[in-house]
Amino acid sequence: MDRPVPQAGEVLVRVQAAAINPSDVKNVLGKMGMTTVPRTPGRDFAGVVEQGPPEWIGRPVFGTGGDLGFRRDGSHAESTSALPPLRSEFPSRLIKECFPCRHCRDGNSSGPRDSPP
Repeated sequence: MDRPVPQAGEVLVRVQAAAINPSDVKNVLGKMGMTTVPRTPGRDFAGVVEQGPPEWIGRPVFGTGGDLGFRRDGSHAESTSALPPLRSEFPSRLIKECFPCRHCRDGNSSGPRDSPP
């Protein structure tokens, strides 16, 4: 798979973790009419910014949503490009190896919830 080329205003993220949420499953089963194919699925990701504004390069980030995995290749790959609303710096209390899903951010260690963050 070709490495994504970020467009103006986007960042390139080296994916370190990617979740599988219900929309990803529906997508690969052909139940999401807006999906263009062929397409790499994946909407949720955590990783490190490799290209973009200088102040973001090297920062650990996470993101979700938009058209990732539907109209453009998603996060089930080595890299993904993300629009500014899709990127957020990791909260300082989380380690890089932990995907920041809602149950961690809310301090609930009982396990994941049904919906993505």
